[in-house]
Amino acid sequence: MSPSGYRRTDRVAALVLREVTRIVREEVRDPRIGFVTFTGARVTPDLASARVFVSVMGSEAEKLDSLAGLRSAAHFIHGQLWDLLDLKTVPEITFELDRTLERAARIEALIERIHEQDRDGQEPGAGAGAEEEGPG
Repeated sequence: MSPSGYRRTDRVAALVLREVTRIVREEVRDPRIGFVTFTGARVTPDLASARVFVSVMGSEAEKLDSLAGLRSAAHFIHGQLWDLLDLKTVPEITFELDRTLERAARIEALIERIHEQDRDGQEPGAGAGAEEEGPG
């Protein structure tokens, strides 16, 4: 695929992100959707689908509720995008939680724990506070 194809997907992703953000803020009235921040979008090369990433403030239950509300509104949002965007194909929208900040906080906590153990003269991973981390 040519480099211009990738640039097109980037442009469409930015456009989708901007419009989805506006539609959810101004037109979607689902009480399950809490304080969400739209953090990014990725569009497939054929422009058939777009993943929109969201960060949600709150408990895990509130995050899942917000995600359920967004997923419920996806068909409505897609219809609004058809009316707004001048594209031959408007991507189908799926929403995913952006866990980047959570992963960063977990990594930061692990690094801090290692620094504390170094200051205390312990080997990293040793001691009462050591726990095994799972993938991701």
